[in-house]
Amino acid sequence: MVSIFVVFTFLFPLTSSESKDSVIDSACHVYLTFDDGPRDGSKSISEIARSTKTDITVFIIGKHVLKNKRPYLDYRNNPYILIGNHSFVHANDRYISFYSDPHIAFRDFIKNQVFLNNHNKICRLPARNIWRLSDTLRFDTHSGVAVADSLYHDGFKVYGWDLEWENNPKNGKPIQNADQLVNSIEIYFKLNKTVRPHHLILLAHDVMMDYRKGRSVLKKLIFDLKAKGYVLNNLNNYPY
Repeated sequence: MVSIFVVFTFLFPLTSSESKDSVIDSACHVYLTFDDGPRDGSKSISEIARSTKTDITVFIIGKHVLKNKRPYLDYRNNPYILIGNHSFVHANDRYISFYSDPHIAFRDFIKNQVFLNNHNKICRLPARNIWRLSDTLRFDTHSGVAVADSLYHDGFKVYGWDLEWENNPKNGKPIQNADQLVNSIEIYFKLNKTVRPHHLILLAHDVMMDYRKGRSVLKKLIFDLKAKGYVLNNLNNYPY
């Protein structure tokens, strides 16, 4: 779901001794991430990842798997796909209520982790750009911070995003084309607007791949980024 919140971000160094880099070099890394799957368009994400040999991270909603299991199985069987946790019910799209009881929200993530039989302890909160890593707490709104903290202490890495590939909130149709996305990515790196220098997380949504435009833009984006020397990774390679 597209975040419509005004972003106020704060970075708190928790303990400098906890900070570590799993990737240390001068290259610029881009992490393609997709939320709210699986859906029909998820098949295209899996196919593009495999055909281009590109690592992609997907954040899965458990109740969507109940409705559309085949794309999820495609994800699981794809060596280029890393599966993350996006909660079981996605707050039933009632986010303030969902986050008002952090214990219930936390249990929903645990339910999803067990349901997905997922051993990757990475997650993203529904409709929240909240980060909780070893030395980082960054958020767009206080609502959800307590949940992120509980997940972190349970061993999860909680990821937000640096830049969004936006879509029409009415139908999910993608907005930017590949050239616009590459230009934005270059500006973010040049102006050091990412949470980690040289590392940019791009948010997209599975629904965008329901459209031919989404599929063609994703293919071109991958081709153009690689041609410019960017390294495309999944979030297991993000410095935390």
